[in-house]
Amino acid sequence: MYGGVLSVECSHSHGKYTNIEDATSLTRLYPSGSALEITLTPDGPLLDGSKGAVITQTVHMTNQWRDAYLRGIPFGVYRTTARLIEPNGTSHKLRLQQDHGATDAWEPSVLVEWVPAAWDSSHETMTQPSLHLGQ
Repeated sequence: MYGGVLSVECSHSHGKYTNIEDATSLTRLYPSGSALEITLTPDGPLLDGSKGAVITQTVHMTNQWRDAYLRGIPFGVYRTTARLIEPNGTSHKLRLQQDHGATDAWEPSVLVEWVPAAWDSSHETMTQPSLHLGQ
């Protein structure tokens, strides 16, 4: 499959990343059957120079759900937003934090990008960005 993978985690929603699931995680705050809707809007041309399209992917949550992997994202830079949709249709905008460490701010949107990462002298691969979602 062409494209990158975006790792999305919703187990830490209290404005901090603690490396353990806390009582304020989205999977504990909202009913099973809720869904996460992640929208990626291109912020410039894709890596191949073409014009990208808005990508919206939905992930259905369960009580056991922690993370998801969105696959097949064309390489580029995207302004990313997320919302949670309860089974009754109620929608909640979520905040996002990039996976760069505990000091990153929680924002209503973040830029996500895939950049080349050296693998070895004969191969090159792309980084896999990660996001944390919270209230």
